[in-house]
Amino acid sequence: METFTPRPAIETPSVVTEQTVVVASPTLGTVTPDRPREPTPTAGPNEIRPPELLLVTPAGQSVGIVAANAWYDPETETFSGFEFAGRVILAIDPIEWPSDSEATFDLLDSPYPPGTTEIAIYAYDQNIATPTNSQGQVMGTDPAFVRQTDPVTELELQGEPLTLSNPVPGGKYIVDVAIHWPLPPDIAEQLPEEAMTRYVFVVGVP
Repeated sequence: METFTPRPAIETPSVVTEQTVVVASPTLGTVTPDRPREPTPTAGPNEIRPPELLLVTPAGQSVGIVAANAWYDPETETFSGFEFAGRVILAIDPIEWPSDSEATFDLLDSPYPPGTTEIAIYAYDQNIATPTNSQGQVMGTDPAFVRQTDPVTELELQGEPLTLSNPVPGGKYIVDVAIHWPLPPDIAEQLPEEAMTRYVFVVGVP
């Protein structure tokens, strides 16, 4: 996985340039009984990955897109940090989240439990942009998530389980999840920034 220099988000209401469009995860898509999740490719010798995060609803489950990551790998004793400047290609199908139902965020093979988890839910249509290159040509068929409005709602969970009731009415939404990792103090104080990973999902509420 490439290393990206952390940088502040740049808000752009209409287009995303070629230099800032990045597909943020090798494992994307909605998982249903007739569309199983493909195995995660084996990480390379110098590749640092955060744990995968699944959004599990009564309708199925979806693998989150990693939008930002500051991660310490205890096996290799290596820190890796990057951020995609507020822009994430939504190469992912929406997962249905029925009203009056619960959903759970399921961490896969994490060496750390979640600390504080911040969840922001955005209206889909008001927070997407068309990715274009420097010549104004559309890149691919997937839109990009660019925050342009305040969240419809924000929630905070402490520890596990990462379960919540559906807090939004019918519609299509982008769910932005930031998990803060509680590292041992002797490790955390040596890192250049707080250990945190952001994941993005697309949900539809019928």
